[in-house]
Amino acid sequence: MFDSVSVNSTSNLLCQIGDSGGFETSGYSSAAFGGSVGGSNIAGATSTAGFIITRANAAAYIWHGAFMIQKFDGNEWSEFGVTNSTSYAASSSGIKTLDDTLDRVRITTVAGTNVFDSGNISLLYE
Repeated sequence: MFDSVSVNSTSNLLCQIGDSGGFETSGYSSAAFGGSVGGSNIAGATSTAGFIITRANAAAYIWHGAFMIQKFDGNEWSEFGVTNSTSYAASSSGIKTLDDTLDRVRITTVAGTNVFDSGNISLLYE
């Protein structure tokens, strides 16, 4: 869950999962779609480097929302999420198959170099 999360640049948020071999940085089928209130700024994005969580990010955006990763079958994982900022909302979905059991989750940015400058991210698992 995201509570007032922001990054210091324009990079979208990204989630990468992994197994005993480390974090997977390729092979995802992921997309996010977002729009501003009134529909004047509608955009989409895809990613093969991770589950893309937000769309049309800017340093001024402060994100709130939820993101869930669910096991489909074997080591196949599905993702979906809904996030919003003051005047912007985004939804995302994706799929990724791991070679082994999921044992790590990383929230980062598409660029991988931008830093989080506010907020909290909570992780719950069963």
